[in-house]
Amino acid sequence: MRGPIRRAYILVAAMVLALTCGTSQAAKSGAQKPANSNAASAEVQTLRQAYSLLSAADHDYQGHRARAMRLIEMACRVLGSSVKGDGTGDEPQSQSDSQVQQALSLLKGVESTVASSNARAGKHLSRAIQELNAALSVN
Repeated sequence: MRGPIRRAYILVAAMVLALTCGTSQAAKSGAQKPANSNAASAEVQTLRQAYSLLSAADHDYQGHRARAMRLIEMACRVLGSSVKGDGTGDEPQSQSDSQVQQALSLLKGVESTVASSNARAGKHLSRAIQELNAALSVN
């Protein structure tokens, strides 16, 4: 597979991987979920979506994209979930910039909600947003 079909396949695979690999360690151990787990679950899904977009984006952001991804991983871990992976990064620059911008918008959309429910996770998201802003200023 080459060209747009391959890129679409990689993006879909990255999204599926991000959604299926993010099971909670607490759920695996049988521990009870907190009362606000439904709200946290929605934010975690948004974080996974942003992570997936960044995973498929190009790698030429002077390390800012990768640092933002690590910060999202840390925020997910604090919220009792996980997300891992790194895409191939062979997107055209304009498409990659669009994906980074989409991820940035997603993170901004949940930043205050996450910060109000978990200060540590909110701090990680705030730093991830700073990294993505820096990434977009590189190109």
